[in-house]
Amino acid sequence: MGVIMNMEIFLCLFSKYKQGVSYTSKNGAICPLCGKKRMRTYSSPKWNEGLKIRYHKCQNQTCLLNKFQVSIKSIEKEEFN
Repeated sequence: MGVIMNMEIFLCLFSKYKQGVSYTSKNGAICPLCGKKRMRTYSSPKWNEGLKIRYHKCQNQTCLLNKFQVSIKSIEKEEFN
């Protein structure tokens, strides 16, 4: 039962973070599971209507998102002064 519970927790976290994490110029994208800052970007399409979407993979070898090669989407909003 413990393995099933852990998998349910992992799938819940996975679906939540698949929606996207924030991207900032200071920290880049932070892994939602292990907290690693400035995850490596592997895809970065152009700005679209004030939003920049990037796709990352966690480089922390001990992180489950790294072990399963999970893509993490980040969202940056264009700031208007």
